[in-house]
Amino acid sequence: MNVRELIEILKDYPADTEIEMGIIAPVTDEDQIAVDRYPIEGVLPWEDDHPDDGDGDGEPVLWLIGGEEDDVEAFLDAIDDDEVEVDAEEEAEAEEEAELEEEAELEDEAEAEEEPSEAAPEPDE
Repeated sequence: MNVRELIEILKDYPADTEIEMGIIAPVTDEDQIAVDRYPIEGVLPWEDDHPDDGDGDGEPVLWLIGGEEDDVEAFLDAIDDDEVEVDAEEEAEAEEEAELEEEAELEDEAEAEEEPSEAAPEPDE
């Protein structure tokens, strides 16, 4: 389902209607249906980092986040920690790349200074 479809469905309901997430769980008895109900605590933009593993196509999606309060908090904390780690790794990589580029530029400048400049011969008059 995309955002447009969800908005189309939700516009038929009053704005103050509580929304829950109903997760249908498999059961062994054919006459029973198990439904776990959770309030939606938030929305998390998500992009599959590994589309080749068959779990997604790499396109960004929105996750409706819900569950037991302690579990949701632990999940969000873990996501924040991962983002902080990823941000720190990306920042370190960017700094290292900038340092390498700066070193290469300094080497190029030093080589240019060491090469004797060839002055154009003066024309005979």
